[in-house]
Amino acid sequence: MLQNAVRIARALFDIVLRKNNPIMAGRALALSKMFEQQQWDYCTPMRQFRILAPEVIRKIEDSNLSVEKLREMDVKEIGK
Repeated sequence: MLQNAVRIARALFDIVLRKNNPIMAGRALALSKMFEQQQWDYCTPMRQFRILAPEVIRKIEDSNLSVEKLREMDVKEIGK
């Protein structure tokens, strides 16, 4: 089922790209990437680690912290 969703999204991207509609092409490409990676754009990649508490993930997403920024932070800073 997921493979079909990825194929459909890629086909929509190709169609919109050929119609010279760059805004819709960008949106279709972003959608197809989300299907391929099985993760929404606005979610942090840290959601794949089930060991993290939901509160920690929520704090990371509320703070809009990237993975690079998390690497630079101390453990106590992340948990605040």
